[in-house]
Amino acid sequence: MSAAKCLTGIESLGFELPVCRKEYENYKTRIQTFFDEYGSQSKWSCKPPELSPSECARFGWKCVGEDMLCCVLCKSHLDCQLSLRLGHKLYKECTQKLVSSLKDAHKSCCPWKTAPCPESYAVMEPVMRHEALDQLRERLGTLVPILSWLPLLSTEQVQKQLGNEAIAKICKLAGEEQTVESERAILLALTGWKTANPTEKLKQLSCEFCFRKVGTWLYASPKGLVSEDAGCKQENSNGHSVKRKHEEVAAFQEKVERILNSWKKIKVPPT
Repeated sequence: MSAAKCLTGIESLGFELPVCRKEYENYKTRIQTFFDEYGSQSKWSCKPPELSPSECARFGWKCVGEDMLCCVLCKSHLDCQLSLRLGHKLYKECTQKLVSSLKDAHKSCCPWKTAPCPESYAVMEPVMRHEALDQLRERLGTLVPILSWLPLLSTEQVQKQLGNEAIAKICKLAGEEQTVESERAILLALTGWKTANPTEKLKQLSCEFCFRKVGTWLYASPKGLVSEDAGCKQENSNGHSVKRKHEEVAAFQEKVERILNSWKKIKVPPT
């Protein structure tokens, strides 16, 4: 049973959640406002880690528009627009100012000004071994039906940290035969990913902790590689595809070089 269903069941019985638990759920709700329906931070893009959704939510802010924050209590607004064109030094100064404003921009009577959520809220809660295994199996169960859509992974770092023996043991505990496809699903499930929309044509992966969603169509997959190989074989059978691709690249490179040479000839007038 998921945490959300468990909380709903407790509330339906007439029991009140502990204050700290309510605060944590409200904190997670504020984080969700930074993501659109596709799980993308389209309203909160290109922000440094100091202005991450979790950090802003700690100080009682929710996202109400592009680069715009609003306090859930005092209703103060904070414009957090940042431009990379500012230059490194000015960008850093503006970032530091906005980080300070996460506290200072609240009204004087607002409790968020002096009492933010603890930093531990941004850290995953520890779970018992059997609960962790149940959650892993639940996520894995959503990934196995879409094995051919799952992204191809660079698994060297994960295998280095866990080891092949540990991965094989996890596959056995999860009840999955260790294959290349199932190993990819296991590694995704281990890192918190599950299928967001198993019944839809375009598949998405989602994380319940950070609320991110990613479309599998954005990454290379075995299914996509098979389609590309079939298309390449069909084109190569005509004997023109490879040559045409080389001609296109050469023509593009020639255009770029021509533009660059023309820029070199431009003389900047004296100021």
